[in-house]
Amino acid sequence: MPLQAPLLLVAGVLLTVLPGLKAQTQGNPRVEASPSSFTLLYREGPPGQAGREKFLYSRDDGARAEIFSPGSPGYTGWEPKTLVLPELRKRFLIAERARLVSTFFLSAADADFRKRPLISENCAHEAGSKATLAGQESILGVHTYHFESPAEAGMPGIDTWLAPKLGCFGIQTIHSGAGQDGVFTRVFERVPLSLAFAPPPGSVFEPPAPDFREVPPSEQQKAVLGQVRGTPFGWVASDAHLEKGFARFDRNYEQARQYGPGK
Repeated sequence: MPLQAPLLLVAGVLLTVLPGLKAQTQGNPRVEASPSSFTLLYREGPPGQAGREKFLYSRDDGARAEIFSPGSPGYTGWEPKTLVLPELRKRFLIAERARLVSTFFLSAADADFRKRPLISENCAHEAGSKATLAGQESILGVHTYHFESPAEAGMPGIDTWLAPKLGCFGIQTIHSGAGQDGVFTRVFERVPLSLAFAPPPGSVFEPPAPDFREVPPSEQQKAVLGQVRGTPFGWVASDAHLEKGFARFDRNYEQARQYGPGK
């Protein structure tokens, strides 16, 4: 799929600016929406850097797959794949080269919501109660609502562009943080490069093969990290800082087991 330049491509112009309008959750009922089939290529990372490129594949039954682009800067082949299959009530984190998989089970309600999502007319529910509607824009030919969420408690401020046609998915996101001088600057961004409305290839939604070994996500990440750099996890002092995040992933993994077969 050819990339579209520049990297931050906003097709069209700002249509409406509505400063100070808060995202309302009352009086703005959500309606059922049909999942769209589309392929989105986007770049994420610090502004001004090459960043990593990913494909997001969506199918009209609610299935989604997120895969790093082989042409992405820094791509090594060890990058994980995320696959969500509502029909199976499963979400997979897959390390294909290592033949490892972590399977998260979905509740019946979660699986049903993914197949028949509910969205608000202007995506106000999805933006959150603290978000402010800043305007409406067309990005890659898709109408979006631009919301701003303030920075607080050490967390960065977030600008997000939600697209009703994509089930209020955030097609573009910008995180801003305050530097030592107090001036807010962009610290991380996800920008779309291309978007195509067509059924993605069926191969991207195939579950991992039976010979993939089921492991908790921490074990998967540690194994992959060790294989990438050629030294076992724990040999580098900074590995200790990763343990807290790994523990959180494992807690989510264990909590999801309650929705497994027969439960």
